[in-house]
Amino acid sequence: MIDVELRKIDNLFSKQNPNLDSIFNPYTAGDTLAETLHNLKHNDIKDKFEQIISHMFNKISYDKNAPLAKAAFELAQMYDDGKAINNSNPYHNSGHIIEVAICCYLLAHINNIAQTRFKLTNDDIALLIVTALIHDLEHDGGVNGSQLFALEKRSLAYALDLLRKHNVSEQSVKNMELFVLATDPQGPSQLVSAIDKHHKSGNNIPSIPPTMTELAPLLNMPKETQMALILCDADLLPSAAFNIDKTIRQTSRICQEQKLSTDEKNLKKAFIFFSDNILNNGFRSEAGDFFTDNFYRIYNQLRCHCD
Repeated sequence: MIDVELRKIDNLFSKQNPNLDSIFNPYTAGDTLAETLHNLKHNDIKDKFEQIISHMFNKISYDKNAPLAKAAFELAQMYDDGKAINNSNPYHNSGHIIEVAICCYLLAHINNIAQTRFKLTNDDIALLIVTALIHDLEHDGGVNGSQLFALEKRSLAYALDLLRKHNVSEQSVKNMELFVLATDPQGPSQLVSAIDKHHKSGNNIPSIPPTMTELAPLLNMPKETQMALILCDADLLPSAAFNIDKTIRQTSRICQEQKLSTDEKNLKKAFIFFSDNILNNGFRSEAGDFFTDNFYRIYNQLRCHCD
């Protein structure tokens, strides 16, 4: 069942055709992704995470004895055993981890087909998938509030021993730390986007706030900055860019988790607030940008009901 569902995602892109615009329609892709992720999240399948990781690694011909793969499969076993995250969280649960991992896999392929500045290797794609598995490890359903990186640093602390146990290289670990920190939506992701714009233009070096010095190494890491933005987009994509039904369901879960009203009017207002304050002009990676028009279509539909 899992291979059948994931092949629907594989069929959204084709390595034989380098013209992404001719093979990739974000509107129909959004419907496919919404349906496929729903099926994967809500069906009780034995060893679900293990099968999903196996499919993605098989697709990129990744060595399952490599350190990153060994770490991925131990993490998959933890999720399959109901560990690693609190599944009573309405939003930040194992279903969210599945979505982010698959969206990293999808966006990495879109990145390569679109011939962006940096083509991602199979090691890069595996690194993104594993980072997706750890980015919300042991999430408690709360928010960072005024303390930047609090949840992200806690997830990394849980992950570090496991990564080192499987001899994941120190450089890979450092990169994963940067990627996870970048997912804090309350400013850090915007800073990483500004750093990426600097890498593209060669000027306008962004100032690093004292509260975000952990992200300063990205000023000298253009490819890794692009990868960090892919993870950031994968983290938000299912909530804002597939179709309006998926967006309403995701927003409802977020509101439940934050103890907010889930009546229809509040859900629409919550999504508009999320869009204006977190997404703010769409997705940040070049791969994620293929879904920006779809995001605006959903945004405009919901906004007209709020006015």
